[in-house]
Amino acid sequence: MNNLELVKQAYQNFADGNMDAVLELYHPEMVWQNCSGYPFIIGDGLFIGPDAVVQNVYEKMPEYIDIDSYHVDIQELFGSGDKVVMVGHYIGV
Repeated sequence: MNNLELVKQAYQNFADGNMDAVLELYHPEMVWQNCSGYPFIIGDGLFIGPDAVVQNVYEKMPEYIDIDSYHVDIQELFGSGDKVVMVGHYIGV
């Protein structure tokens, strides 16, 4: 499976609510850049590794976001080599 396919699978697992499967796909040294403006994001929103994403994003989301209405609207997903880019929006209350 190439990087683009891995990211597509991760987004599908997230949409399905299968967080264990999402985390299994994350590389131990992954870099996560979260959008600014979220009330729970401190600093530049840059997190390294799955544990940092879980602690600083996933665990804090339910305090501020209605998870049942939250989803990612992917407009475009493309990759080249070891880089993958998602263009889209987070939607929720």
